[in-house]
Amino acid sequence: SWQGAFATAVGEVAANIVRHAFPEPAAASFEFRWFLRRDGVSARFRDGGRPFAGTLPGAMPAPPDGPDLGGVPEGGWGLAIAMAALDDLRYAREGDENRWLLVK
Repeated sequence: SWQGAFATAVGEVAANIVRHAFPEPAAASFEFRWFLRRDGVSARFRDGGRPFAGTLPGAMPAPPDGPDLGGVPEGGWGLAIAMAALDDLRYAREGDENRWLLVK
């Protein structure tokens, strides 16, 4: 369902904020707001952590060929999963804040 996909994306972005934006995850703090409209739902995150240093993936990475999946990392899939679940995912650094917009 679209609700499950949206919830998954929200969870992945929130987890990335806690894990990567703050040196001490226990000190992580962010603002979360969501908006329900007739044509969909969106969510916004704001935090004062470290800037996002990566790039948003364009698509889910392709799995390696063959039955041996050795070398495939367990982590690092969060934003790709969020991108696949959403219609739009945007990131911007404004002043000293990270801002994420998720749209479904």
